[in-house]
Amino acid sequence: MATLNVRNIPEDLYARLRIRAAEAGESMEGFVRARLDLLIEPATAEARPSRPRTVREVRARLDRLFGEDRPTDLMETLKAMREEERRDAHGMSKE
Repeated sequence: MATLNVRNIPEDLYARLRIRAAEAGESMEGFVRARLDLLIEPATAEARPSRPRTVREVRARLDRLFGEDRPTDLMETLKAMREEERRDAHGMSKE
């Protein structure tokens, strides 16, 4: 795996990252890596899974993912949607 060093991170940003990682029960490195992965799209349009374009499509995807147990935290919802897209792209099942 490659390594990325980020310099000159403002102290307040560093503190917020540390707090959010702890709240999520993750290491700061893992927390940042997961959030970067959520932000960066695949390189080609062919590799990009389709994204819901309407509220109805988002709700349908959430229903498929969670049924009645929808999460209330937006980051958790987005993370789960991204994981579903990865599984779909790689032909993997939910289990």
